[in-house]
Amino acid sequence: MWLSGRRRLTDRIRREGIQHNPVGYFKGNIMTIRQSVPELSLSQFTQGDRKDRKAFQTALLEGLTRFGFIIVKDHPVPKELLTRAYAASAAFFACPEAQKLGSMVGVDGQRGYTPFGREHAKDASAPDLKEFWHIGREFPPEDQLADIYPPNVWPETPVNFRDIFLELYAALEGAGLILLDALAPSLKVDQGYFRDMAGEGNSILRLLHYPPVPEGADPACVRAAAHEDINLITILVAANGAGLELLDRDG
Repeated sequence: MWLSGRRRLTDRIRREGIQHNPVGYFKGNIMTIRQSVPELSLSQFTQGDRKDRKAFQTALLEGLTRFGFIIVKDHPVPKELLTRAYAASAAFFACPEAQKLGSMVGVDGQRGYTPFGREHAKDASAPDLKEFWHIGREFPPEDQLADIYPPNVWPETPVNFRDIFLELYAALEGAGLILLDALAPSLKVDQGYFRDMAGEGNSILRLLHYPPVPEGADPACVRAAAHEDINLITILVAANGAGLELLDRDG
């Protein structure tokens, strides 16, 4: 999930020495990451005493400064919800291509479905070998922001798709805001600064599927080319296959 604010902090983050873009990885199933990337317990911050919270904040800053990345455990996103979300995502991506294309709504991929081979990383000559679905924030019709952010698009199948992913959106956003609360003192801003920024931000939940590489694919294509995200903070849920690579300060 990409957490986005209503104001940009990129310059400040870079001044404070944090490698942009900071990322949290939620521990789950199978993914291989170097052991040196710090693994932090979020409950140390949410349930610990003052000393525990300070230790978490220090480790968080060190991890983001060194790697731009941390691994988070003991977070509030239920494993059962993640299991349901993976199942619903797999069911959608298994649908016929024509059916999936019916959810491609033409808002530059901000909402709904984007098919295989459409997205390019910055400066990459070949498209990424992936398809994905974007879900954004929902507002009541009377809310002034309802006319500013694109509306969500929902597939006919699976029937529980909307309920599952709105629940997951809220859970991931809540966890992300806790991480931002913990980061705030290191950036010399008030505890609620990021909540005010991102509380109604255009955060996006992205469901990713990397299908088998088709025969004859451009050899320059990769699953997702090297890139930085453009948002405030990214949360990655554990994939069910290895492949993620990080570029740390040592290159």
